[in-house]
Amino acid sequence: MKNKCSNKLGIIVMALGIVMLLGFLGINVGWIIALVIPSFFVYQGWKLFTKRESKVKKGFGITLMIVGLLWLTGMLHVLIGLAIAALFIYYGMKMINKNKTLAFPKEVDMAMGESYTANEFSYKDYDYLDEWEKELTKNN
Repeated sequence: MKNKCSNKLGIIVMALGIVMLLGFLGINVGWIIALVIPSFFVYQGWKLFTKRESKVKKGFGITLMIVGLLWLTGMLHVLIGLAIAALFIYYGMKMINKNKTLAFPKEVDMAMGESYTANEFSYKDYDYLDEWEKELTKNN
């Protein structure tokens, strides 16, 4: 019993070797690979879509067809660029929303000329300098 997978892989490896050999001889047929791979995506996507065994396979088939068609038309880089831009916008907004309360401490504002009453200035949640001094004395 022959293994179908090894036969297909052998044909693919042999075809790549032939394309490389022709490239060394000056006959450039590399565009065939750029035509075969997206066509294979469209074909496999169509097979998954028409079987309709499950919604997941149907959705994956549609996705494969879209990617294959975009690749064939040369517009796949636009889709990838849009996806990367959307991710940057999403994570940028997430970072902004997480740090909404970004403000100077009252001590810095007072040093810059802002006026606060004595009660506002004396109210401190946490003094980093005092904690640093305690760590230094503890370590020595």
